[in-house]
Amino acid sequence: MALLALPLGLAGASVAHRLRVGAPTGPVAPLSVARVVFALVGGGSLAALGITTLRGVPPASADLLTSLGASAVGGMAASAVCVAELRAEALGLRAASGRAWVAGLGLPLAFTVLGSAWLALISALGAVPQEQRLLEQISAAPDGLALAAGAYAVIGAPVAEELLFRGAMFAYVAERRGGVVASLVTGALFGLLHIADPVAVPPLMLMGIVLGELRRRGASLWPCVAAHALNNVLAVLLALA
Repeated sequence: MALLALPLGLAGASVAHRLRVGAPTGPVAPLSVARVVFALVGGGSLAALGITTLRGVPPASADLLTSLGASAVGGMAASAVCVAELRAEALGLRAASGRAWVAGLGLPLAFTVLGSAWLALISALGAVPQEQRLLEQISAAPDGLALAAGAYAVIGAPVAEELLFRGAMFAYVAERRGGVVASLVTGALFGLLHIADPVAVPPLMLMGIVLGELRRRGASLWPCVAAHALNNVLAVLLALA
């Protein structure tokens, strides 16, 4: 538990600093992005390590509890650092146009269709596709834990991941290499975040690139969050059906 306090302490210190000195100004600094990534990876890893030491957890729940705890702690810590360290404009925390909202609300259906097509292609090539590990864990977990995991998947994870990828990382790359490169780089990193499910990486990379373009063209993070959340809603519903 003492180790777990490190990334959470970083998040708290960033928020306290923001309250003390006011909103950040200037370009996105490399150190700010490094702190965001440390909060995500450090918080998630230490949370997972702590949960694995718990005794008396049923095997059917242990893996999901570890995944959920790691994602929630890392995501919350990274989100807090993002908001504290970066300008709202850099993160895209501004009102979106109606056109961007229409695109954001329509994209999840396209992502679902493309994901199904990808799985069909994998099957045709002789591979045995499996659903993402988290969805498999949710479908096998007790109702209460499955509900908590599903709620985080459709609310917490989209906010945290969009703040990290289409917020902090997108802004950092876009300031130095332009928005198109930022879409490609953050999309690739978003897919690689899910490397534990290798079959899911290519479609998730494509999803990340499309969301990056939505962020670039719409100049707002909110439609990306909505698209990500609705995509996860569809994925969870299909997994539990």
